[in-house]
Amino acid sequence: MDRSYKRRLFFFLWISCLAGGMTVIPYLLTNPLMAPLLRSLPLPALVVSVLAQSAVFFAIFTFLGIWLGEKVGLGVPFLQARLQGHPLPGFVRTAWRSLGAGLAAGALLFAMDRYVFAIFIEPITQAQDQASWWARLLVCFYGGINEEICFRFALMTLLVWLSWKIKATPDRRPTIAGFWIAIVASSVFFGLMHLPMTGDMVVITPLTVVRAVVLNSFIGIPCGWLFWKKGLEAAILFHFACDVALHVLLPLLI
Repeated sequence: MDRSYKRRLFFFLWISCLAGGMTVIPYLLTNPLMAPLLRSLPLPALVVSVLAQSAVFFAIFTFLGIWLGEKVGLGVPFLQARLQGHPLPGFVRTAWRSLGAGLAAGALLFAMDRYVFAIFIEPITQAQDQASWWARLLVCFYGGINEEICFRFALMTLLVWLSWKIKATPDRRPTIAGFWIAIVASSVFFGLMHLPMTGDMVVITPLTVVRAVVLNSFIGIPCGWLFWKKGLEAAILFHFACDVALHVLLPLLI
């Protein structure tokens, strides 16, 4: 991968993350449980804060994903092909399958939260879905783009790289076990990182922690597998569709 191409790939992903970060603001401002926490912060200051944090953190995440992904065979294959002017064989099929699987996963998550964990704890999706429907739709882009670049493109790639340094196959590739350890570990971390926002809505208990890890694994593990086998684009589309079903479509229908 030449430097010019790496720069173009970096800036495309980084700017996508900046745009995705901005979608969080309408969600925060239209959710009655979170808006009071932001009343003391003027809107321009909120925008600058979100942009500044996104700019720094996602620059690091994007750099890690590109630099280490090249070493262990993980990346953004369809975008890479497009930037290099190559055809995109299989993209439409991969996209539709990822979107369909994501919608199914979102429906499963919704049912688990509303009808299984609800036996023990107030459904957290009910609190999350008090924001305006259009704001919930916008923030799905943050889940699909930003969270996948953070937890799959950066964290999972880093974990695969570390496993590769510890133990490699005879042809100097990461082991299957290394990939699965990275998939599961990044998925658990993905679930735990949802707890701070959850704490703004409900009291954090051991059951809340279990719920966060279990339910988010229905997103994290498939996304990790898709990133490994199909590329980051498939993971992004799966995650986006899952969030649309979970936070937009089903709350409007039920």
